[in-house]
Amino acid sequence: MLDFGIKSIKSIPTPDGLREEFPLPKEIFSKVVNPARETIKAIIDGEDTRLLLLVGPCSVHNADEAFEYAKKLSELIPKVKDKIFIAMRVCLDKPRTGRGWTGFFQDPDLNESRNIDKGWREGRKLIIKILSLGIPVSMELLDVDARQNLDDVVSYWWIGARTTTSQRLREIASGLSAPVGFKNPTDGKIDSAVEAIDTARHEASFVAANGKGVRCVYYTCGNKNGHLILRGFDGGPNYSAKDVSDAIKKLANRGLPQKVLIDVSHANSGKDYRKQKDIITEIGTRIASGEKGIAGFLYESYLQEGNQKIPKDIASIKPNVSVTDSCDSFETTEKVILSLREILK
Repeated sequence: MLDFGIKSIKSIPTPDGLREEFPLPKEIFSKVVNPARETIKAIIDGEDTRLLLLVGPCSVHNADEAFEYAKKLSELIPKVKDKIFIAMRVCLDKPRTGRGWTGFFQDPDLNESRNIDKGWREGRKLIIKILSLGIPVSMELLDVDARQNLDDVVSYWWIGARTTTSQRLREIASGLSAPVGFKNPTDGKIDSAVEAIDTARHEASFVAANGKGVRCVYYTCGNKNGHLILRGFDGGPNYSAKDVSDAIKKLANRGLPQKVLIDVSHANSGKDYRKQKDIITEIGTRIASGEKGIAGFLYESYLQEGNQKIPKDIASIKPNVSVTDSCDSFETTEKVILSLREILK
């Protein structure tokens, strides 16, 4: 049968091949990846009273810059670890509702050359380097390939507002080795995300290539560490005390973990990155005053503030500035996180 819609086909490494080329040292798994998973589970379960903070760029577009950010973050982590547990956002996929740059895995050269082979190799290499600094990694789950290629190196996954309703991703989430957060959809209907959490807790099956590239059926155990992320919606923010309380009641009614994360970007900030620090301060103060149910934050941050469009001449791109959502600078981020620790004390 002819594939009339296919222009060409190029082979890429199998999951085993990718792991063999960029292996995860056993000591890094035992000292960084797995302990972070257990800590995050404990935070979601309320056994660890620290806040979880997933901080980093909206999406990685430059591996060297992302590693520079990680080095700065590694110096900050020890200063706040008594009150805040930090994992770095390392988003190498970029979901789109229309045309646009689809992320490092798909287009690492930012020029529509779609060198996916390079994207996966350089992406996994970057994650191993970040882990070598002692920083656990969190990222968004968009498809089964990310799970097959990276489940050994990721300590936290989340599923976005536009894909929370995906039956396929719920099935994959049920087989993840790490905790997974589900964002509320853009229409603000918490019930859809609650249903996703409940579905992912149960056994399921999905088809994917195994380590050698052979298509198999995976039968899952169910992921008991799914939870809700409030990210705002088309009608505005949803991080108020009432919003959190209402969400927790719905979770309780289904017997689900009664802890939520707050995404301080996106609709919660009205897409104004400068409001992120105010939201974190407000919620941190509420937690210090006794509010229950908030486990932590997702926070978009990079080396320099703001964002930029990808120029046609890639050589003219501004260094250290996001090419997707606007981010706080690291200087601001450090002040916000240190201030949050003082509030929590």
